Amino acid sequence: MKHIKSISLILVLGLLVGSALASLRSSQEEEKKVREALERAKEYIYEKDWEDAVSKLEDMIRKYEKGRYLDESLYWLGYSMQKLSKELNSINQQIQIKEKAVQHLNQLIKEMNQSSWADDAKLLRIEIAEELVQKGYTDYKDYINGSLGIGVSGGVEGGVQGGVSGGIIGISEEDPELALKLVALDALMNMEEDKAFSILKQVIEENDDPRLRKKAIFIISQGDSPDLVPLLVRVAEKDPDKEVRNQAIFWLGQKNTKESLDALIKLYDSVSDAGLKKSLVFSFQDSGDSRAWKKLVDIAKNEKNPNVRKKALFWIGEKKTPESLDILLDFYSKTNDIELKRQIIFNISQIDSKKAVQEMIKIARKEKDPELKKQIIFWLGQSTDEAAIEYLKEIINK
Repeated sequence: MKHIKSISLILVLGLLVGSALASLRSSQEEEKKVREALERAKEYIYEKDWEDAVSKLEDMIRKYEKGRYLDESLYWLGYSMQKLSKELNSINQQIQIKEKAVQHLNQLIKEMNQSSWADDAKLLRIEIAEELVQKGYTDYKDYINGSLGIGVSGGVEGGVQGGVSGGIIGISEEDPELALKLVALDALMNMEEDKAFSILKQVIEENDDPRLRKKAIFIISQGDSPDLVPLLVRVAEKDPDKEVRNQAIFWLGQKNTKESLDALIKLYDSVSDAGLKKSLVFSFQDSGDSRAWKKLVDIAKNEKNPNVRKKALFWIGEKKTPESLDILLDFYSKTNDIELKRQIIFNISQIDSKKAVQEMIKIARKEKDPELKKQIIFWLGQSTDEAAIEYLKEIINK
């Protein structure tokens, strides 16, 4: 009898363990799907396709409303809506989408106030609230006043009341006065940029809190001081915090000047960290300068880190030009990396041209790897090009 009970207990334990493992696998698979959906949506953000970004993020949030990345998704939805509102001609449509953006940011701030995205959401909410107040929607002024909590004396007070980029207060419990000063300095940048610049520069170079240094970089980068690019370069090269360095690289890329691009190219050749290099790659692809394109191609060809090379090649493919097609084809013919070939096939499939279809067919005829060949045939099946249809018929009739 004891033997039977032992067997029964083992069976029950086995079922429980099996159920737990199945649940864990299911949870991991769900998390992977959510992350992949978010990354796909963010590709539209990188391309500044705000309408599609909003649509994809809304679909994702509806589908995965309890997903792990809900906070990040809500932030990027609010961000994309704010960007989209600036492209709309109708004032009413602008107002409606800004108000929706605030609602999504409110959800993030209220329900996930411990999230690392909450502070950025507060900052963005203040930006949108200011614009709504300026359009006559005075109720949104509460968000601005609420972000300050207390008044600021002297000449800064008028600037704070006139336009504040909030979300900084409460970030640093060790130095709340400095946090408040950063809020006020954002407004001061529009009135006395030289004075604000010197104070922000001191924060960036001397403050120990990397979160405050990041916020200071954001504020100072909204100005056009001739000393800005050299400062951002020094931060990108020497700041001890990687996220702060990435922030400096991002804003250097947003300047789109000869000086900033010169700095980015020089910086790329001097850093070894793969993460920083990927940030620089993003800045190069976002520039319209031919030198940035040349650098991107050079990275794809000569960078020793395979992940950085893949990132450069991805952005080359995203340009979808005849030149990018030639580069992709050259890489495909020279690499034995299966994952890289998969990426190249996808990039080529997204180029809407007869040459792209013809080259895909050529690759399919020569490719010996069955999985890669299947992928090519799949993408050819999505095309309405006559050559693709004929090739598929040829395969069927073999």
